[in-house]
Amino acid sequence: MEGKLRTARAYTPYVNSPLPTPEDRLLFLLTYLKVAALQVAHAALFGMTQPNANKWLHVLLLVLHQTLRDLGDAPARHLRALRERLTQLQAEEQEQEAPAPLFITMAPNDRSPAHTTMLSRRRTIAARKSVTP
Repeated sequence: MEGKLRTARAYTPYVNSPLPTPEDRLLFLLTYLKVAALQVAHAALFGMTQPNANKWLHVLLLVLHQTLRDLGDAPARHLRALRERLTQLQAEEQEQEAPAPLFITMAPNDRSPAHTTMLSRRRTIAARKSVTP
């Protein structure tokens, strides 16, 4: 706390840990954030109990948020901070010689080879009318 080195031992995962590697922990957290599944379902997916999944999620979310803050990529909490970040990104983009496009566009496709239904034919109109009450 006062400029002293930490003397506590470093974290090492235990032998039968459900998330032994950093990649497993990142996958666990990102799938939870992406899918927003119930903790019970998410725990079953990773072979653990719901209370254990809850503990892992709370610990890993703190680590993720701190890492994003350290990298300067944390989500903006205020409009002013977002405006400053966007201005900074635009300035960096203008410094580059050939900035990448924001959206990648594709050329229009050719006409579809599928046959179109002729809606004015008698059978088509009769079928539509007979289906609707």
